[in-house]
Amino acid sequence: MRPKFKIMAKKKKITKTEYEYKAGENISEVARKLTGNSYMVYALLEYNHLRMEEVKPGTVLKWR
Repeated sequence: MRPKFKIMAKKKKITKTEYEYKAGENISEVARKLTGNSYMVYALLEYNHLRMEEVKPGTVLKWR
């Protein structure tokens, strides 16, 4: 008899490349959602040609 093994396919990790900033959100959590790391805040802002004080509700942040 054959052993009963299931072959599981790896799930593909889908990364979101755009995010609309909402009022009251933490920018480091938005960076974690987009880049995978919360310390990439300044890299995210530099990629979008923004400074911290320019991020307002409704600002669309993009990542590669």
